[in-house]
Amino acid sequence: MGVKEERIEIIPLGIDIEEYSKLPPKDNFREKYNIGENDKLLLFIGRIHKIKGLDLLVNSLDVLNRKYMKKKC
Repeated sequence: MGVKEERIEIIPLGIDIEEYSKLPPKDNFREKYNIGENDKLLLFIGRIHKIKGLDLLVNSLDVLNRKYMKKKC
């Protein structure tokens, strides 16, 4: 793309992948916390900071939950 090779620097991942080579068995988390096979899970990875918009996510989930519960009742 026209960039000189000496201006390119490769930065390795910020984590050691080897630490995750021996993970617990699949669905171990669901069993441990009694979460059904068809229940939905949401994973948030990041620091909790206003700029990340986690408050919007939580509010959105509340709106969706209320809408879904109305249909189910």
